[in-house]
Amino acid sequence: MLMLNLMGAPEGGTANPAATMMMMFGFIAIFYFIFFRPQRKQQKEHQEMVKNLKRGDKVSTIGGIVGE
Repeated sequence: MLMLNLMGAPEGGTANPAATMMMMFGFIAIFYFIFFRPQRKQQKEHQEMVKNLKRGDKVSTIGGIVGE
């Protein structure tokens, strides 16, 4: 996809807007799968863990505080 944009427009014509749109949607998809999807998965795991906490469970925070 990047090669389409690097090649530039043909002489006497304009760049193909479909190729530009495809490349933009490709970058958006890559960005989604790299950043947003793992974050949502981590949020779901955290919510599940918090939901399953019961009184008397040992908890350790990132800062090192331990509680029951």
